[in-house]
Amino acid sequence: MLKAWEEFRKNVKGLQSPFWIHKAGIGIYDETQYLNDPTIGYQNMPDWKKILVDKSRKMYVNNHEFIDKWLIKYNMQDRIMLHKKFEWNAGNDCKSIKEGIIQIRQSGVRVKRPNYFPSLVAMNNNTPIVWDKQFKHFRLLTPKEEAKLQSFDPDYQFSDIDSVSYRQLGNSVNVRLLELFTIELFKFGKKM
Repeated sequence: MLKAWEEFRKNVKGLQSPFWIHKAGIGIYDETQYLNDPTIGYQNMPDWKKILVDKSRKMYVNNHEFIDKWLIKYNMQDRIMLHKKFEWNAGNDCKSIKEGIIQIRQSGVRVKRPNYFPSLVAMNNNTPIVWDKQFKHFRLLTPKEEAKLQSFDPDYQFSDIDSVSYRQLGNSVNVRLLELFTIELFKFGKKM
């Protein structure tokens, strides 16, 4: 799936985020027909969503020759819904998906700049994905890497079961930030 979205990203002119396959009006070339298509539901969308959906539509209209072939090549219309939305939030800072931080979220595939990590979530299927240059493949962040992001002591013992550790880390608060907030809270309390 990431290979498919990387090909999309490289070949679509005027890439904007997000791109929703199921809202772009695939195979519809008449705007009136698109706006009134009940499967898209454009007329009933809130204005904020119309703005986002308009980006998908514009990308499709301007790139439909490539996108139509791409959809067939990767069987994208038959994939599960969360594979049908792509958010490129890495701007020009990343030259490929491999350079970004990837999350497969319930809302779709999201790629962000590598200068900060997204919030850790208590479900390991939302664990950030990175490109491992040494082994030349995508992989999940390890629990140890996530613990480091949460400022846990390197010797802190988590479960031997990764899914349990991911849940613990996703439900956690960054230890260093908690310490800083606590110090300031006690300072504030002494002033009262």
